[in-house]
Amino acid sequence: MLDAILEKTDVAMKKYFGHSEEEEEAREANIVKAYAQFDKDNTGLNRTKFAVAMSAMGLDLNTEDMSILFEEFDMNGKQSISVVDFMTMVNECLNGSDTSSHDTVSVWS
Repeated sequence: MLDAILEKTDVAMKKYFGHSEEEEEAREANIVKAYAQFDKDNTGLNRTKFAVAMSAMGLDLNTEDMSILFEEFDMNGKQSISVVDFMTMVNECLNGSDTSSHDTVSVWS
């Protein structure tokens, strides 16, 4: 089930952020800007804000699938998606990475 959710997420992220080499240079800044649009109070993306963000980016998931996706990328288990968690999710989707390891170091390189 997670694989199907991640496949949908991959398609939505590629449409929203682009995935060509030219677009890669501006990607991190665009990811941070997108995150900031949905985390206006700087508390992280709770489940509600996360669902709004994903929907705004073109990802149409039911409540259960959205919850699965949220839990997959809530790295510290605090019920909040941080900007690092968000960048990891987007970069893994755009790069086709295996989400089982969540290598956050690659986000900043």
